[in-house]
Amino acid sequence: MPNLLGTVLWWATLMLVVAVVPAFAALVLMGSVTLAVTIGLMSAGGVSLAAPMI
Repeated sequence: MPNLLGTVLWWATLMLVVAVVPAFAALVLMGSVTLAVTIGLMSAGGVSLAAPMI
């Protein structure tokens, strides 16, 4: 397995960025922590579902 740690770190960074950016935007634009958390979880879930197809 070539560079497994690098691959895991890359996917973890991708998941973090994909979840944090829309969540932060929702928090700033709408002021709702609950909505921000929900959007972050939905975004991370969508990437994790799409990951096997990439």
